[in-house]
Amino acid sequence: MSLQNSFRALVVVENSIVSSAFLNSWLLCGNTISALWTRNQKLLASSTTQKLVSIASSVPTLDNLVKKYKIPVIRNEPLKEMQKSDDLQAQLQADTLITLMTHQIVPEWIIDQFGNRAVNVHPALLPHYKGPQPSLSLLVDGQAERYGGITVHRLDYGIDTGAIIAQRKIPAVAGQDFNVWTYRIALAAADLARNELQAYLKGQLDAVPQVPGSGNYRKVVHREFYVDENKTLDEVRHLLALPAGTTIRAAITAPPGKRDLFPVLGKVTVISAPTGAKPRLTPVSIEMDIRDHRIRVLRKRKIASLLTNPAIAVAKYRLGNFGRGTPQA
Repeated sequence: MSLQNSFRALVVVENSIVSSAFLNSWLLCGNTISALWTRNQKLLASSTTQKLVSIASSVPTLDNLVKKYKIPVIRNEPLKEMQKSDDLQAQLQADTLITLMTHQIVPEWIIDQFGNRAVNVHPALLPHYKGPQPSLSLLVDGQAERYGGITVHRLDYGIDTGAIIAQRKIPAVAGQDFNVWTYRIALAAADLARNELQAYLKGQLDAVPQVPGSGNYRKVVHREFYVDENKTLDEVRHLLALPAGTTIRAAITAPPGKRDLFPVLGKVTVISAPTGAKPRLTPVSIEMDIRDHRIRVLRKRKIASLLTNPAIAVAKYRLGNFGRGTPQA
């Protein structure tokens, strides 16, 4: 058991409310951060939407944490291209490595230097849905209720295969906005940073190895969220039934230089069997052929985007829970 009560982390991070909530909790425990490593410093700056979500959620933005705690931010090349350094840990004066919502693969030589104190935060219930953007994979596969959640695990040489330190199951709820689900996952991540991760680093909690070959790896691609000529009617209906806050686009064949992706929402109307005719765009809808039908879908206009701002969804959720006297997560 370690007598150490606080820890100093090197954090490899990408900007998200999950990252902010986790690091805020880490810092409030009396820990420190030696540096934030990121591929693009500009992406750590908060957008207007992120600032509004921060107000609605009471989770500070990442750039606010950087300013408050005077955390150095270092733009780095892809980690796999970094020149090996035998004393990286000493240079950074860090005893813990945390990777947060990043797609970067940490080289073996960096993992070796931090040993058991190299950890990753993964927004799914491992060993299921290893890989990038698991929340989107879970939604498109219809598995968000079963495997939605957050895992803190040790980093090893594989992708999301390290021993599990702790997890929280946070299933998607039917009818609940995608951004609310993400907020709930962020609260769970903060709780793991505050409790089990501290216990693990102090030697009070053991990590449990994953069974080799268990679970699955899944890499979602943007086209899976497109209504296009390759989708069936059932697949289109599934997409349009995904939680509010999930961006679904109609993908059409357009002349060079013309827009070919249009946000859509609502139900689908069946017109006929496929006709072979070109898509027909109006200010409010799109008629197009898919694999087994010609359909009409509604375009998502700017006013709808304003009304579905993530901050509004999170604020309504928190107010509803406050009125019922229920916990925020």
